[in-house]
Amino acid sequence: MMMMSLILSLSLIITALTLSSPILMAFNIMLTALSLVVNVSFMASSWYSMMIFLIYIGAMLVMFAYFVAITPNQGIKSKTYIFTLLVTYVTIYLVSNMMINDSTMMEPLTINTNFDATEMYNINFMPMFIMLILVLLFMMLIVVKLVYTSKGPLRPFM
Repeated sequence: MMMMSLILSLSLIITALTLSSPILMAFNIMLTALSLVVNVSFMASSWYSMMIFLIYIGAMLVMFAYFVAITPNQGIKSKTYIFTLLVTYVTIYLVSNMMINDSTMMEPLTINTNFDATEMYNINFMPMFIMLILVLLFMMLIVVKLVYTSKGPLRPFM
């Protein structure tokens, strides 16, 4: 279950690079955050994952509410989004099943009910920590892409 959730978050991140509509990007960010919170919930306390989710979604929704307000109405191509998401998900899943031995991969990912915040920087949690860093990096790149599309005012049609 945890590996599936990690693969889903990676495919959502890759799919986010092809999106042009702010509404689909916000939906993608919410799904990515939910997927990563499920991973954190498996490894740590559910309260810790809920705090991460609320902070992450709160900040991203404020930012994307601003971008949705200044973006003109566009048609949403949800069929291409779903197709791209499905193709990347299946590809990453097949490649990861061929390359990773499940017994060695799942060994450090056991459920821990006594989670200390300093354990997040432990070597066993590095894949999750790196995934969170990559998600934030990709979301920053998406926001930069939105801002620099016209290299002018954010709302040129007014």
